[in-house]
Amino acid sequence: MKKYFLIFIVFIIGCSHRDFGFREDNPNKPYKCGWVWADKKFIEKKVKPYFDMYGFKKGDVIGDIGASSGYCEGVFSVFSDSLTFYIEDIDTTCLNNSELTKVINYYTKIKEAPITNKFFLVIGNEKNTNLPGGIFDKIIMNKTFHHLDYPDDIVSDIYKKLKPDGELYISDAYSAEDKVQ
Repeated sequence: MKKYFLIFIVFIIGCSHRDFGFREDNPNKPYKCGWVWADKKFIEKKVKPYFDMYGFKKGDVIGDIGASSGYCEGVFSVFSDSLTFYIEDIDTTCLNNSELTKVINYYTKIKEAPITNKFFLVIGNEKNTNLPGGIFDKIIMNKTFHHLDYPDDIVSDIYKKLKPDGELYISDAYSAEDKVQ
């Protein structure tokens, strides 16, 4: 039986995709494709509780839908090793090798050690994640669900992507009624 966790919280990680450029020189500020934190203490205090909530274990395969540049996976890599992340988004402006490389290089400096997690980029579309089927221990959607034009299609697609005991985490502070028409 599949387990689903619907978590109504405002996730500390995230911002609009339309903010600024990559900001190594301006810590704790949004950049075009996510968020950059320069202080490991801040990350441990504000981000690690969310990381712990997911209960990632070495060897887990994790999908992140609407993941932008992979900035969450970058900051999660400060606390983890030997995870496999599939970073999915429909926006190739943010989801590309150049942006992911910036993220990984940045958080490698914060971690002060090599990042050993694996990262795969997946370009989805409005109705399909294009993630591989049946391999995921966990799939997370952070501040993404309210953006979906076809939520039934995406949730149906996600169901096919999870392992039999896989878990889906949805963190979203918005409802469908909040969409601007």
